Amino acid sequence: MVKSYWNLHSTPFGKPDSGGWFYESPSHEEALARFCFLIEQQRQCGILTGPAGTGKTALLNTLGRQLRRSQSQSVLLDVCGLSGDDLIWQLADALHLAPAATARPFLLWRSVRDFLHGLSRSEQQIVLMFDHFDRGEADCTVVLEQLLHLADGGCTLLIAADETAISRSLSSLLALVDLRIELSPLDRHETAYYVYESLKQAGAETQLFNPPALDAVFAATGGLPREIGRLCELSLLAGMADKRTTIDAETVREAASSLSITGRSSVLPASDNAAAVA
Repeated sequence: MVKSYWNLHSTPFGKPDSGGWFYESPSHEEALARFCFLIEQQRQCGILTGPAGTGKTALLNTLGRQLRRSQSQSVLLDVCGLSGDDLIWQLADALHLAPAATARPFLLWRSVRDFLHGLSRSEQQIVLMFDHFDRGEADCTVVLEQLLHLADGGCTLLIAADETAISRSLSSLLALVDLRIELSPLDRHETAYYVYESLKQAGAETQLFNPPALDAVFAATGGLPREIGRLCELSLLAGMADKRTTIDAETVREAASSLSITGRSSVLPASDNAAAVA
């Protein structure tokens, strides 16, 4: 109903793994370029950090699609909730090594080791990406350390984690990392562009959020893409319920209040007379 009301042909703010349009802010563009550098130079390991909601998952999915288009081998695993034994099983499965459900860890390691050594001998490369690494159990770090030990020029590990977890769960890995990349939230203008382009990609022919509304979106979310998407979706729903033709700042503020994300940046516009995002 929301799509038809606003004359959209698709959901403007999809999930990170939906394969839809991905907004590359300067921070995201630089992170992708650095990851590509690591891969091209066959470096061993890179870590992507940033506050929750800055788009780390979306960036890894985008990189994975780029690698598939170039026919490069890659694996993307979500480490959230996994133990070290779970992680090595998931990796063996993703590498199509057909692990038995009850396979012992040492057998899994042997199959993964043989696979990686085989790639190295044939001068092939693979990229192993691990998302939400900070949400895995502590022994997942041991798995990465062992993978780095096994890697022999043909394997690049890319890790995404919340920046607050680096010193806690990944401190032992930092000495082995070739490059650490940090994603930053969007600024005010990037937030406005992200909203405008997301709606345009979904079929919007006019600017559905007026400038003060975009100010309110930034003020409430602090430029975090995930929160921007949630807030804009709810604002569109509220605007439909009120039979509006555009979204104003008051609609955004009410939606932000219901999502409990009000006030992530220092100033929340009090009215539609607030300064517009140019």
